[in-house]
Order: sequence, then structure tokens, then C-alpha cells
Amino acid sequence: MINIKISVIIPTYNRLDILKKIIPYWILVDKKTKYKYELIFSDDGSVDDSLRFLESKKNKLPIKLIKNKHGGASNARNSGIKVARGDIILFLGDDIFPSPNILNIHYDEFIKNGRVCAILGDVVWHKSLKVNHLMKHITEIGLEQFSYAKLKNNSFVDFRHFYTCNISVPRFYFNGETDLFDKKFNEYGFEDIELGYRLYKKGLKIKYIKMPNMQHLHAYDVHGFIKRQFSAGKMAFVFMEIHPELKFLDQDEKMFKKIKVDDIYFDHIKNLINFSIRYEYFLDKQKVKFKKKYEPILSDIYFKLFSASYQVGFFMKKLKNESMSKAIYSYYLGQFNPRFLMKIGSNNNVENFFESDFNHYDIFKCNFLELVLGRIKIYIYLLFSNPGLFFNKLKFKLRGLIRK
Repeated sequence: MINIKISVIIPTYNRLDILKKIIPYWILVDKKTKYKYELIFSDDGSVDDSLRFLESKKNKLPIKLIKNKHGGASNARNSGIKVARGDIILFLGDDIFPSPNILNIHYDEFIKNGRVCAILGDVVWHKSLKVNHLMKHITEIGLEQFSYAKLKNNSFVDFRHFYTCNISVPRFYFNGETDLFDKKFNEYGFEDIELGYRLYKKGLKIKYIKMPNMQHLHAYDVHGFIKRQFSAGKMAFVFMEIHPELKFLDQDEKMFKKIKVDDIYFDHIKNLINFSIRYEYFLDKQKVKFKKKYEPILSDIYFKLFSASYQVGFFMKKLKNESMSKAIYSYYLGQFNPRFLMKIGSNNNVENFFESDFNHYDIFKCNFLELVLGRIKIYIYLLFSNPGLFFNKLKFKLRGLIRK
């Protein structure tokens, strides 16, 4: 009987186009791997030709194919765990393009760490994707998707980083876990973190290892990520219901009950989303210095949109109605300058904002001192980055004072 060292579990659903692209990568992995492994594709009831395609590749790779009724990624992963025979189980997404040494790295680290640690590896955007500021924001600034950017290589991290896009776990930790990935999580978010928490309570430690060239082929737009955050908020409440001891997950509705509701909040949110899309497109065509000045403003807008969407989802699940939605959106809209909200509703040309030298303090509410310091900061920036524009503005300001 072959002694399998690594069981790779990849849930998949109607991803024929991507599967055709990742199989050549797995053939390269196969050539480099020094350990016996099985490649378990757990299909979630695909109706395209995914199954037929994977069947045709069994002569090239040690593929084990599981056919499930459509029930979500959790159900598909659970089916994979039940048939896995390896010392470790490596969870990957079906949109993750593996580096040639991925299996060697995971198993070597498993041995090196006493055969008891989970090994978390990072992922980067696929080389074919054009990384815009939204994608940079959710992985490097706001960290709404992954927190790899703040993790130190060769460090131990907590259960909140149990990311199933690239993590291996000693198989014995699943012994006695009848639920495995909990099916109560019927939308995006937290089903992996919740399992990580249960394994953490059993003594599992997670070690983060930076891994080269693990590529993630998943582009995002603003609408899609807002929808994702809304689902994540709802599933955060499910997580808290299962584990009420995790107080940090709870959200306090008291602060929102005192908020004056903005009657046209929906129009403002829609305008803000459309503005951020146009802003993103405009920034993409600018030089690096220009981007460095204005990207933080876009990140602040994203942070407020994504935070609001997450909390709306959370309270919708908690209160079983939409009563808090208007107050939550109004709370975050209240952090914007009203003149800015009105302006983006009547002006579709983003370039007009840059021509008028708009800045953080024109968009967001601030006190007088913050406004003055913000203006000084901008003029100092202009002095060093574009002296000609700085002196032209200074000359214009002085002329205005002299006329008065």
C-alpha cells in the first residue's frame, strides 16, 4: 500500500476554464515533488465539463475525483477530508496557481515543526491580472481580504488567519471533528476561520511561511467586493452565535440608534460607488507621484464603503430585518463633507476634482486645525514635487489678498 504523505483538497464548481489553466502548473509540481501525494478535486455539482476534463487528466496526475450534489465549498471540502489519506491535508482554492515546490515546502515544514503545526502560505495576484488600487487596498492597506501584508515570515499566527486558499494541517487534528467545515455558513465568509478556531482549541498552532509565486486568479470590482463584505458580515454573526465567547465579533447597535438618518442615503451610496469606479480608472492612467498623493483618499472611501456593508450584513442577520441599514449608511456618510456628496451626484467628470486641486479635507469632515494642517501639507508637497505650480498658486493667492 502506497504511503501517501500529502492530500491536496481543491473544491471546485463550474470552473472548467480555470481548471484547464492550472493543470499544466500541477504537472510541473508533479515533476518537482519528492513525496507521495494525492490531488483530490471535490466537485460541487458542476454542470459544465469540469468532471470530464479532470477524468481525462488522471493518466498524468494522481487525481482523485469526488462528485457531490451542489452544497457549497464547505460540503465539498468535507467530502475531501473524509477520503484523504495523507499525513497532512493541504487546502487550496481552484483559482490558485501552485508554484513547482509547493508540496515540498509544506511537507518539509511539517517535518521541521515536529509534525504538529499547520503551515500557512501566502498568495499573490496572478501575473495576468492588472492590479488596481482596489486589489492593492484589500490585501495591503485595509486588509479586508487577507492579512498577509502584516504577517512576519516564520512566525506563529492565530486562528483568524486560517485561510483555506493555501494552508496545510496535520490530518490527525480532524479526528473526532464530526462537523468539519460547518454547513451553517451558507454564504461567503468565516467557515474556514470557525474551523480554525475549533482546531486551535484542540492545540493546533499555525506557522506562517512566505512562499514564492503562489498566484491567485480572482479579479475584484467595487460592486463585487461590497457584496462579499455584506455576506461576510452575516456569516460573522453566525460565527458569534456558535462561539458566543468571541466577544470581539459582536457589533454594538447603540451608536447607530442615535444617528440622524440621511433620507437620500441610497443615492449618496450609489454616487460614491460610481465615483470610486471612475476615480480608480482615472488614477490608473496617472504617474506614480500623482498616485501616491491621491490613492490614500480612495482607500478611505473604500474603507468606509466596505465597513458599512459588513455591518449592514451583520445587523441584518442579528436583528433579522433591515432596520439598521439606513442608520449605518448614514453614519458612514456623515463622515464625508456634504458638499462633496452633492458634487459627485451632479458631476460625472472625475478630472474636474483634480483640476481644482481637491484633497482629503475637501472630501471628509474635519475640524479647523486639521483643515489648516492639511492645506499646509499639500502646499509643502507641491513645493517639492511641482515648484512651478506651487509658485503660480502662491502668486494667485497674493494677488487676491492685494486686491482686497
